[in-house]
Amino acid sequence: MSIRYPTLSLLVCLGFSQLLGAQSIVNSFPTPGDNARGLAWDDTHLWCADATTDRIYKLDASDGSIISWFSFNVSDNYGGLTWSLNNNIWVANGVYVYRVNPLTGDTISSFHCPGG
Repeated sequence: MSIRYPTLSLLVCLGFSQLLGAQSIVNSFPTPGDNARGLAWDDTHLWCADATTDRIYKLDASDGSIISWFSFNVSDNYGGLTWSLNNNIWVANGVYVYRVNPLTGDTISSFHCPGG
């Protein structure tokens, strides 16, 4: 009976990975700065925050070329970057979360991060 459980686990894992299909890298390119701290997708472009340059970059998803950027104080305790349905970028940066206008880099609103 103890032999069946490991075998069953292995079969379940193999079956699950086959359902998901093989994972492979589709494309890659270097980040614009040396300390990338977040990545977001807006259905057309990638957005990347970098703590060394204190910038958030709008990137061409096909080759990683910089389309535009804006200055933003990106700390080393940076926690994340995401795109919202209302076309804003949300930046978790240390103990605050910021809603940012991606065209201007202006902070629209912010709040203290729960637990931060």
